[in-house]
Amino acid sequence: MKRRTTKKILRKEEQNLAHSLKGFLANTDEETYASWLRELNSALAYLIATHLQLDRSWDHKQRWLDDIEWSSLSSSDTGLVGKGKIWWGYRINPSAALISVEFEARLQLRSTGRTLGIGYVVTFEDEGAKFCIRSRDASC
Repeated sequence: MKRRTTKKILRKEEQNLAHSLKGFLANTDEETYASWLRELNSALAYLIATHLQLDRSWDHKQRWLDDIEWSSLSSSDTGLVGKGKIWWGYRINPSAALISVEFEARLQLRSTGRTLGIGYVVTFEDEGAKFCIRSRDASC
């Protein structure tokens, strides 16, 4: 896939993550908490996977990102901070056990005119390589 196309997809994934985070933070009902958390996890996993397609040190053609699992999560009115695991596997052997790496994340909703924006930083290390997935205006 062309880099330009991947960057367009990335902007859509950022909007999906902003929508999911807004729903998660607005949720006060215990019944829908799990549903919003699954949606947030999925949106974050897609965003990370899209970012990793642009990173040459992550062989996205050989790996697939499966899921996000939080071990700690703290939220405010407009954002969250947490730690957990990113689960991934090798495409050549999809039935093999998944591999996990520890991550830290900061997600923050932002008002950008008429649309909802998001700032984010997700850091993790895998096989000796350090990764920093971030929004354009964030720093690691």
